[in-house]
Parts: sequence; C-alpha cells; structure tokens
Amino acid sequence: MTVKSAIEAADRLLANEISLEDKIRWLNALDHQIAEELLYTHEGSGYDPKDSPWTPHTENGYAAEDLLVSDYYADLYVDYLLMQYSLYQRETEAYNAEAAAYQAKYAAYAMWFNRTHMPKAGPNLMF
Repeated sequence: MTVKSAIEAADRLLANEISLEDKIRWLNALDHQIAEELLYTHEGSGYDPKDSPWTPHTENGYAAEDLLVSDYYADLYVDYLLMQYSLYQRETEAYNAEAAAYQAKYAAYAMWFNRTHMPKAGPNLMF
C-alpha cells in the first residue's frame, strides 16, 4: 500500500479538513513505530537501524512511496488514520471504535511478524 492509497481510503470513509502534511506525519510516526518495535528487532526483516532502506515519507513523493506493512495487513494504516481523524475532531466514541480496530490489526500483524522472523540475538552476557 502506498501513502497516497492509505490516505485516499481513509478520506473516502471519513470526510475531513485535515492537511496532507498532518496525514503524512501520522503515517511516518506509525511506520517509525513499526520499524522500532518489529523490523529492527528481528533477523531477516531487511531492516537495520544503521542501514535502513526506509526513510520518512514526504509530500513530494507520497503518491508512490510504499508503507512498511505488507498489503495483507495494510488496512491497519487506514484504521490508524481514521483513529487520528477522530481524535483530531474530538469524536471520542468514534476514536475508541477506531482505536480498537487499529489495535486488533496491529496485534495480528505483530503476531504474524513474530512467528515468521527470529528475534535478533542479544549480547552474550557472562556472570
């Protein structure tokens, strides 16, 4: 899923006046969280904090930039944006519903990722 397709999908579901800059910033925050919590901590993910191919998305290239999560789990981006929209618009009930949907999808992705990638080995400690 691209940044543009995630934003367009969320915008179709919930009309809003939120700037493109804010939407991209939110998606960057989520991709950064995914990279820190999952990708950088597992072997074979293709991501290393020192030499990561992921860079923050920008307004200039957002139409073609891919998000980190594979298409099977990519709906979590749409739910995340809807959650942020509801928070921004101070719609507490909608925020709670979207937060639950987002958290369920993020948890499913994290469980799949943990099942399919070995954690990186920690330092060898000797006592």
